Amino acid sequence: MSADTAVTIAGKPAWSFAELVAPLDPRTFLAEYYDRRPVHLKGDPDRFRDLLSWKRLNELLAIGGLWSADSIDVALDGRPIPPQQYGNPGMGWDGRKAMVPDVGKLTELLRRGATVAVEKLHGLTPELRALAASMESVLGAVVTSNAFCSWDGTRG
Repeated sequence: MSADTAVTIAGKPAWSFAELVAPLDPRTFLAEYYDRRPVHLKGDPDRFRDLLSWKRLNELLAIGGLWSADSIDVALDGRPIPPQQYGNPGMGWDGRKAMVPDVGKLTELLRRGATVAVEKLHGLTPELRALAASMESVLGAVVTSNAFCSWDGTRG
């Protein structure tokens, strides 16, 4: 697949690698940056707005058995928050006892200025799957995605 080819969701183009690395040209990105040095790509702050909303993240976090302290980290004022402060005892995805996140407790920690890091989101929504697939097709590597969440005015 070329860098200009978009992965589709329900038959509609979703994400192309070219859109992802814009305003850089994909060839420039691959030749000068990929696996060489970091690059900060500035663009429209709303271009990924529909990729993962707070509402959708809350819905995903509420899925029992999907999350545990191994896939969510919370920090406040630079200090890690123990899972017992944002979760409840339950079963993890592997059937073992785990602390399962409580959206209400996470929301309260966010209000207090916490940052929440959620791992392994790349397969959980059609949009995130399309984005990962677009990147994988060009880069030839497995792509994962994580979200780092905090409210305005919070330095995570």
